[in-house]
Amino acid sequence: MLDDEPKRWEGITEGLKALWAKSYPACDIEAVLQEMVAYWDAQPKSKRKINWKMTIVNRLKWLQDHGGSSRRVAVRGALPGSAPAGTFLKMMKEREAKK
Repeated sequence: MLDDEPKRWEGITEGLKALWAKSYPACDIEAVLQEMVAYWDAQPKSKRKINWKMTIVNRLKWLQDHGGSSRRVAVRGALPGSAPAGTFLKMMKEREAKK
């Protein structure tokens, strides 16, 4: 459950975080939870979800299905399937040299 002051989660145990981390390995659980605090804080109270565990799991599943959380991707260095850093610049220099 989201506590209004200070903005933080209540009721999320280390056991739940471990379960989510094992179930959704491409997601940075702490980062996703922090993003959700900011998201829910911006929502009117009438729009907030009552079943917060299901909402968190749905978000983690969506992220897992779409390549993981962005912070985790940034740590790994590149998006899955993308060229290594500097490849575009190298390609452009080679093209210029051929002219």
